[in-house]
Amino acid sequence: MSASSDLAHSEEFEQIKGSVVDVVHDMDRAGLTGGMAGNVSVHCVTEAVVLTPTAM
Repeated sequence: MSASSDLAHSEEFEQIKGSVVDVVHDMDRAGLTGGMAGNVSVHCVTEAVVLTPTAM
């Protein structure tokens, strides 16, 4: 397995994903998102990426 594949199945990655979701919820509550704006991403050192869609 590659390093990014190992990260994708780790507890650390699950924590990163949870943090991204928390930030998106905070942004929404603060009114910082609207329409097609407000996506969030994290680029991990292993080249893995966690991101939210632009709109839901």
